[in-house]
Amino acid sequence: MKKGCRKKQWQPKDFWATFRMYQLSLDGQKDRVYKKYWDLYDTYSIEKI
Repeated sequence: MKKGCRKKQWQPKDFWATFRMYQLSLDGQKDRVYKKYWDLYDTYSIEKI
């Protein structure tokens, strides 16, 4: 399982929050990835779990 993280300025409190999205491959095909959020945001990081 991989966990992608991105930071975003959260309104109306005006502070930075970290949002995490977990991707779990249930069929064993690790090269099939949902890329909408990867392409939408410039800054992200990957954490191995």
